[in-house]
Amino acid sequence: MYAEKSKICGLVLAAGLSTRFGNNKLLHNLSGKPVYSWVLDAVCNSLLTNIVFVCREELLPNLSSYPKIQPVINHDPSAGQALSLRLGVNKLSKFASHILILLADQPLITTSLINSFVTLTQNSQSLACLNTNNYLGPPALFGKRWFKKLEECDGDTGAKKILMKEKNNLQLMPVQFQGQEQDLDHCIDIEILENYAQKHSRLLENID
Repeated sequence: MYAEKSKICGLVLAAGLSTRFGNNKLLHNLSGKPVYSWVLDAVCNSLLTNIVFVCREELLPNLSSYPKIQPVINHDPSAGQALSLRLGVNKLSKFASHILILLADQPLITTSLINSFVTLTQNSQSLACLNTNNYLGPPALFGKRWFKKLEECDGDTGAKKILMKEKNNLQLMPVQFQGQEQDLDHCIDIEILENYAQKHSRLLENID
């Protein structure tokens, strides 16, 4: 059981301008559904207790089928990812014991992987992130002691600089399969993600 006061919340960052993709990549179809819905399906089926979705206003109409999601509008996405991060942390920090930060353009994140991060909090772990041989980043778990530092982030570096600086305190979570860490930056990435999604379709059903 989790401590009564533990409230592990989710923060999904989805306000990017998709400049390298050419149009809003989160609305692009990936294996039959829009990219943004992959992560939302995973978090809504997970053990996370509250989920904030920081996005641009144009995505709001797409959230009606996700009653668990609390949308927060980033009115200045050109300011960089750190602004979305600050908006989300500010919304959650008053009651969260931990925040799991996820990216909406990282569609192969599963419910079971999210729940593995939640389980880490049973052992008082306050800092963790996904890791492969050449990747260190979201999803990333931050306990309350890190909230102030998250709110001080600026530019487009987000929380990565905290993870890099605190490697001695960092729990590394291995990927469940090759390519799970893949995000969507360029149009060519769609084909890469499609191949991984088909190969690992059973795990990606988000049944924990």
